[in-house]
Amino acid sequence: MPNPANFPTRFLTSSYRAGEDARLAPVGTAADAANRVRVRGSGVAVTGEQPGSIRLSLDPLTPADLGADGVRGGILLGTDHGLDTLTADLTDAPESVGLPPGARYAPLRQVGPHLDRREANLALTAVAMSTWDRTVRFCSDCGGTMRPAKNGWMKRCDADHLMFPRTDPAMIVAVTDEHDRLLIARNHRSTTGTSSVLAGFVDPGEDLETTVRREVHEEVGLEVTDVRYRFSQPWPYPRSLMIAFTARVVTGLGEGDIALLDGEIEQARFLTREEMRAALADGTLRIPEHGSLGRALIDLWEAGE
Repeated sequence: MPNPANFPTRFLTSSYRAGEDARLAPVGTAADAANRVRVRGSGVAVTGEQPGSIRLSLDPLTPADLGADGVRGGILLGTDHGLDTLTADLTDAPESVGLPPGARYAPLRQVGPHLDRREANLALTAVAMSTWDRTVRFCSDCGGTMRPAKNGWMKRCDADHLMFPRTDPAMIVAVTDEHDRLLIARNHRSTTGTSSVLAGFVDPGEDLETTVRREVHEEVGLEVTDVRYRFSQPWPYPRSLMIAFTARVVTGLGEGDIALLDGEIEQARFLTREEMRAALADGTLRIPEHGSLGRALIDLWEAGE
């Protein structure tokens, strides 16, 4: 099934990790003419304001930008039609550095769904890799300084210990009951009052289906069956892969059996499609924006799929 959140698989050629630093371009070195995906925290530089006009800003960095304090860069994202595309992490640089005229920084969560598939892929990879590069600076084995290798996709210390980018798998699941009502829950940490489907990280030694069953039971006290994979989405906040499922509550369990066991969930209830539409219309319910797997699963259920 196509990913309804519009976040694709990698489009660039596999040469992004070819060779031993053959194309790695740390700040201040040769490949200054390469396209650059500018990253600031979990945001990216874009142009355009309206959903149909938003594009990544991919201009090369100027020599002055490359020499500015706080500029990190050089991870090769890939090669498209012979042109390299690299990161430029400006999280620690002054806001005036490296931003072309007409460009602005915007949260990737906000603009990602409005980028085309090629640029969404670039932005997701750039944010994930820049976060890893910025936060992993010392060897976990010996404490030595880590240096980039394999075009930025690996790090090596002087003792030749290796570190690779980390991805944390997490499941997200749309749970329905025997009447095809959807379980909607609100996490107590939500600052916007948004409700969604249940989600949780995979524990060591678990397969994904076990994670689904465990998380549902831990959060709302229900048992589920018919666990089915639907689609997945990279989620670089900071380094997750979200894996979406549907599942059904064991027959006979329902609203009265919900038990908020681990304290993460503040409220949980089953809703029919009509009840959800009414709650959205009168403002008593908020659900995730388009672009997340939570919303994609809700839309899938709303469509009867």
